[in-house]
Amino acid sequence: MILGSVGVAIALLGILLIYAASRATGEATLSWLVLSQPGLPLDPALVRAGGALAVLGFATKAGLAPMHSWLPDAHSQAPAPVSGLMSGVLLAVALYAILRVQTITDAVIGPDFLRAMLSVAGLLSLFVAAALLIRQRDFKRMLAYSSIEHMGLMAIGAAIGAAALPAVLLYMLGHGLVKATLFVVSGRILEVEGTPKIANVRALLVRRPGLAIPWLVAMAALLGFPPFSIFFSEVGIILAGWSAGMGIVVGIALVLLLVIFASLTRLTVALTIGSPHDSLDHTPPTLPDHAPGATTAHPTAPGDESEADRAATILSRREVEADIDGTTGAGAPEPFPMTSNIRVTSPFPDTVAVDVVDVVIAPDRSTHGPLLPLVLALATCAVVAFVANPVGILLASAAAVLGGAH
Repeated sequence: MILGSVGVAIALLGILLIYAASRATGEATLSWLVLSQPGLPLDPALVRAGGALAVLGFATKAGLAPMHSWLPDAHSQAPAPVSGLMSGVLLAVALYAILRVQTITDAVIGPDFLRAMLSVAGLLSLFVAAALLIRQRDFKRMLAYSSIEHMGLMAIGAAIGAAALPAVLLYMLGHGLVKATLFVVSGRILEVEGTPKIANVRALLVRRPGLAIPWLVAMAALLGFPPFSIFFSEVGIILAGWSAGMGIVVGIALVLLLVIFASLTRLTVALTIGSPHDSLDHTPPTLPDHAPGATTAHPTAPGDESEADRAATILSRREVEADIDGTTGAGAPEPFPMTSNIRVTSPFPDTVAVDVVDVVIAPDRSTHGPLLPLVLALATCAVVAFVANPVGILLASAAAVLGGAH
């Protein structure tokens, strides 16, 4: 919050300097339509200083490096709907403010000044995301660092100029939809699993397909697979960069994107693919707390049980095989076995230890929340790039205005 407030204060100072520069027109104004017109007698020094400060302040709110340090903590600790709004809406609004300031500065001092500034910030953001995603252990922080990556690539698109602006605007829309979906699903996973650690949430596709399938589809969109709009946005930015003579910047960005792609793929596979036994190996089962005198659970090693313990183990296995609770009968979902070692202690002198109990659990196919909003968001991201009218015309018109065409 402190860093974000500082960023807003810096951006406000920059806007005030641009307002001061507008006095040379005869009437001080903050009208963007007026200030973005070419040929105005604005003071270049004030516009340069104001543009730099405004972009620096809004870049802090957009999560661009090196002003990104607030973003992973805020997005990983906030409730899932709030994280979705911050990543999908707040970051895009901050970047749009940068585009509006860029239109004013380009008309007065030319595009080179902010092009260099945004290129450095974009590449640095990609580098930070690539370096920190390689060994990431928390799936909500993983999404936060992914936001830094995408905002960095959008900043590079803004640095390229008018040729990349349609792709940047489409990128904002697609990223907002996909990232909001992922944060909502991550909140549901956190609620049912009780931990954000990837090592403790294994085999999600086998154990909870109702959550794993939306997660995998949204991750495919986030990684830039067609037909999702992020794919076309990234390709458009890269091609525009080559055409604009920024081949070195685009080449470095491509290398960093490959590292990020591999990291996100590895983390997603670790979260969703695998054997159900993997999750038990990382999260030993425990029994909830009860009133005094009730049983509690403690891990025990094989071979540490008594004769009575082994008898209890055999009894437990027979109860499962006999289908005591009726959950594995005809018509029930196909189960899969998960095993673990626990010791159950009681207030009596003797201790009953269970070595291995074969617990039969059916896959959880519930989405743990409304499915329709997730489907609509992902479907919109998949088809919006193919809708020429009115989406394509609207993006082209907005890009032309932001690019300085009046």
